[in-house]
Amino acid sequence: MKKFTFLLLLTLLIVFLSYRYSERVYTYFLKIYYNKQYTETKLVNKARGMYNKKKYRELESFINPLILIYPENNEFREIAAFNYFMLGNPLKSAELLSGIAEQITANNRAFEEILKTLYDNKSYSELVYFYDKKIMRDNVNTAFYYGVALYKNNRIDESYNSLIYVKNNTPKLPEIYYYIGLNLDKKGKIAESASYIEEAYYSDTHNQAYKKALIESYRKLKLFRKAESLLRES
Repeated sequence: MKKFTFLLLLTLLIVFLSYRYSERVYTYFLKIYYNKQYTETKLVNKARGMYNKKKYRELESFINPLILIYPENNEFREIAAFNYFMLGNPLKSAELLSGIAEQITANNRAFEEILKTLYDNKSYSELVYFYDKKIMRDNVNTAFYYGVALYKNNRIDESYNSLIYVKNNTPKLPEIYYYIGLNLDKKGKIAESASYIEEAYYSDTHNQAYKKALIESYRKLKLFRKAESLLRES
């Protein structure tokens, strides 16, 4: 009976250790396999070559184990991140970039496209993450994405400052004025807010969000006739 109990416990221990360290053992043997065929530099060059040739699906399979066995090599993470973006997965791309954002060596245009896709997908928390990492804050396009994302996360002062920077460095765009107006409303500056939202609305009178915001501003300012006039407009 004691012998049976000992064997059972030993078996359970082996199963536990196999499960607990299976990834580590797998990674160890993978590294041996790759190191026999390539240097780490050659692996990076091979991955970049596949990316440049637009072999995105093939690259996905090739680079995923490399991220696992070379966790300290940020070039693999960077390549994989931009590859996932090209595969239509911007959230996975952002996840990979999150730990190395300050060290990105790839074309800033590609990074800007990732941020734009996050904005288009309304992934505001992910955008704020990169804002907090101080990534491309001076780029007027990404500064706008950040400004909206900060507003959506109720970081009003930072949102306002980012959007004012955009306004001062780009042609007049109604969407910028609209979000500046919303920020000013949050700050309690209703009259100033209304002036910005007016600029947005009269630049694009078909935009229902601008119209609704302007009606609300007029009501707060007790300009009821103006609000009613807007309501009657088709």
